[in-house]
Amino acid sequence: MTRDELQRKRRIGRFFLLALTSSLLISAVSAQTKRLTEDEAWELVRQAYYAYFRDGKDPDRAILLLQRVLASYPEGFRATSPKNRDELIRKGDAAALERALQEVGDERFDLDVDGCLTEIYYAAKKDFRKAAYYAERAMKRSPNSQRGSLEESRKVLLQRGEALPLMVLINGRPVRWSALSHPPKPEPKALLVSLRETAEAADVEVVFDAKTGIAIFLGSKVEGQVKAGASEVVINDKTVRLSTASSVVGGQLMVPLDFVVEHWHAKDVRWNEATKMLDVILPTYPPKR
Repeated sequence: MTRDELQRKRRIGRFFLLALTSSLLISAVSAQTKRLTEDEAWELVRQAYYAYFRDGKDPDRAILLLQRVLASYPEGFRATSPKNRDELIRKGDAAALERALQEVGDERFDLDVDGCLTEIYYAAKKDFRKAAYYAERAMKRSPNSQRGSLEESRKVLLQRGEALPLMVLINGRPVRWSALSHPPKPEPKALLVSLRETAEAADVEVVFDAKTGIAIFLGSKVEGQVKAGASEVVINDKTVRLSTASSVVGGQLMVPLDFVVEHWHAKDVRWNEATKMLDVILPTYPPKR
């Protein structure tokens, strides 16, 4: 074999080796980015639960597994055991079923990914900013579920002198807001809140017509409509003047918080200086069926 032929074979070999390596890397990346099925996500949540809460107290592995789930379910994922138990029963895997019941207990195994991450970052990693972030996410779906961790994390961060935005909660659920001014103690008349998110917290339905800019809200004792940019709201067949005109911010129709407090009959409005959290407690108004 001549020297030129040998060099040509080596080049071909290097080319195939490079192609094989690239193919394996692409496959690995695809496996990581492929959307998980609910069963696959459930299994990763279960593994994360055992990795941190049950077995080796391995927070880094638990975080890695939970982040993979959130990559497929960015709005959050909740895993429940009955589905898993049913699957084990269907497969006839009695040993695995017995082991699962011994490890978890014969009760509803209800895990929220954001809630798990909150607890890991708060208790194990002492990363209070991330703990506060995941606690807020968890509470948007399950009001007050991570309130203790959220309050303590925000308190620690503020004591350290870190800047945190005000948080507005309606019935324990964080809602989007904008401010007309920034006084030391925020007043409802100086804040606008998302109508849809506020309504969801009070079990009120909202229908928004993008063409007309009109939102109709329907509850058992609060019914009416408001138009984007309007300075008046129709509620329970009465026209009410708003302290500030409604507006659209980030795709959300915003209304003055003092309107909600007064005309949706808030039970309580509480300001916590230590956590910079404003709590508004509303009655719930599920629509009549």
